[in-house]
Amino acid sequence: MLTLTGTVIHAFTTPEGQDRDGNKYGGQDKVQLVVQRTLRNGETVMQQHDLNVSDKDYYLERKGEQVSITVEPFAMQGGQSVPVRFKTVEG
Repeated sequence: MLTLTGTVIHAFTTPEGQDRDGNKYGGQDKVQLVVQRTLRNGETVMQQHDLNVSDKDYYLERKGEQVSITVEPFAMQGGQSVPVRFKTVEG
């Protein structure tokens, strides 16, 4: 597991809905973090990460503050060279 540290810029709940097969989706709490990453040439880039969390209110209270969240990388499509995305590990 890894720790992702960034500044909270927003937290929200995704809209709920239903697909054609009747499966429900949405309703997840998410936090948006801005994370600074250093490039090989020494320049920095700011990246936004949207992460599922269990309590958006916790992060709304910390808007503008730096927080650390335990995450683990996962491949979006196994066997193919794809960017690594992050998901939260809470509990």
